[in-house]
Amino acid sequence: MASYHIKGNRFRTHSDLPKAWVYTPIQHLSNEDVWKYLILVKNPWEGDNKGLVALYRRANGGECPMVIDTTTPPCGQSRFGCWVCTVVDKDKSMEALVDDGEEQYNPLLELRNYLKLVRDQESLRMNKRRNGDDGLGPFTYPTRRDLFRRVLEAQKASKITLIEGDEFAAIGEIWAQEGQPVDLIERIWSHVYEEGPMPDEKENEALSHEDVLLKQVCSEHGIPFDMMLRLRNLEEKYGALKRRHGLPEQMRDTVKQHVKEA
Repeated sequence: MASYHIKGNRFRTHSDLPKAWVYTPIQHLSNEDVWKYLILVKNPWEGDNKGLVALYRRANGGECPMVIDTTTPPCGQSRFGCWVCTVVDKDKSMEALVDDGEEQYNPLLELRNYLKLVRDQESLRMNKRRNGDDGLGPFTYPTRRDLFRRVLEAQKASKITLIEGDEFAAIGEIWAQEGQPVDLIERIWSHVYEEGPMPDEKENEALSHEDVLLKQVCSEHGIPFDMMLRLRNLEEKYGALKRRHGLPEQMRDTVKQHVKEA
């Protein structure tokens, strides 16, 4: 903060935006001041911060005395950020929560530690960056597939939703544009969960107007609606791609799979 300070001005320059100014209203407050405010002042959203206090206490190994003075550390000594963050060597807050009995977070902790282990391994990274320059580039395709599988396994084991819906579609589209099989995401999902179809990409589970019309036409002509829905979704996945190689084979496999299931 000091590097952006302007003498005699309550605003600071922004680190990235040259025409933006930054105001830091709590810069002179101590941790104790912040916790006093959070505990004593009512939240605008009609809740209290008891849960927040408990979370930081547990993440700090249970040490969080509420008698705040100069000799006792505040709850705010714990650090919370993105659970996949690999900037620090160890996520002590997550470790403390697991030690305190929150075992459902252990798969997330293990995944985060694995990311820390492999993120700089040259054998798992491409030798070209996204801009074409030499250097550590994106993860290789086998590594991406492995990491995606690990994310799904952590999600399944923890019963905490990490990725779903439109995120599956976005990843699948990016991979397909880079030449990977269009149904790769669904295949990895099926390998991990071994049950049912993937979650619907749409946030609203109700049938759209287009789905209703498709269902009506299928009913009139005696065509299985589920099969046509799969074929239409497959066509939509390929529709955004310039290279549609493999679509006929995928559609044939979809029909064969439906006949087999029937």
